[in-house]
Amino acid sequence: MRIRCVRFVVFCSLFLFCGAALGQTLPIVQITHNEYDDEFPGISSGQVVWVGRHSPVTADRDAYLYKDAQVVELTHDEDASFNDYNCQIHEGRVVWQREAREICLYENGQKQTLIRSPYGVSEIEPQVNDGGVAWVHWDWQAGAFQQIFFYDNSAVRQITSEPTYKNTPQVSGGQIVWTGRSTSLDSQEIYLYDGRQVRRLTQNAYPDMSPQISDGQVAWQGWDGQDYEIYLFDGTQTRVLTDNVYYDGAVQIHQGRVVWMGYDGRDYEIFMYDGQAVIPLTDNL
Repeated sequence: MRIRCVRFVVFCSLFLFCGAALGQTLPIVQITHNEYDDEFPGISSGQVVWVGRHSPVTADRDAYLYKDAQVVELTHDEDASFNDYNCQIHEGRVVWQREAREICLYENGQKQTLIRSPYGVSEIEPQVNDGGVAWVHWDWQAGAFQQIFFYDNSAVRQITSEPTYKNTPQVSGGQIVWTGRSTSLDSQEIYLYDGRQVRRLTQNAYPDMSPQISDGQVAWQGWDGQDYEIYLFDGTQTRVLTDNVYYDGAVQIHQGRVVWMGYDGRDYEIFMYDGQAVIPLTDNL
């Protein structure tokens, strides 16, 4: 791991216009300045992560963290066969996968490898939260099915064992949500690990996808036979937040509030469920 100073380039003549509602402009700060690709940024509490090349003579990509006016190079490998992907950050905790065979975690200035698997086993799609790290474990030499693994800040545990396809895990606290299906021909369903057991939140003939979790509540989009609608599991029951003939998707949830984009017959608008009612946040042409 190496730390190098950031070469700041502040574009004084360029500004990010935040809209008339905010009434202010903000300067754009360039935190990398090199001749190589820097890609797939993530941000949390003012800290930024990304993957990027560090040399013109190698194609491997390493994980980087920007904090406290410095860039921390989390990995550095001259061997071009090692690449870092899916770099995620939450409140200073950074997680990423290495060549689909390792899951790494960086926090408090220290890096650790949570799991390292041999050829034929993939460790992919890591997600991080203060409650731990979740990812997909796939022993593809043994079969096509995946499992959900979880680092609970003390040890790595296998959460699932049934032979089903699983992907897109999300984690909040000690809870995990993901999509799964029994065969490649089945529709995707939503599953929740609530810290004690796995619960199946949906069971229908239509696909459910893009689950998001916050404080034990889960939001997702699901097909109703005509179009995609937005659903919310509030910890006790599932609520249908939309019921129309237009597409609703790109759902996000935080502390009981759900936002998504939905078509209104003219264009796409932004909607929010505030815990009581659905509120249109935009209404324009």
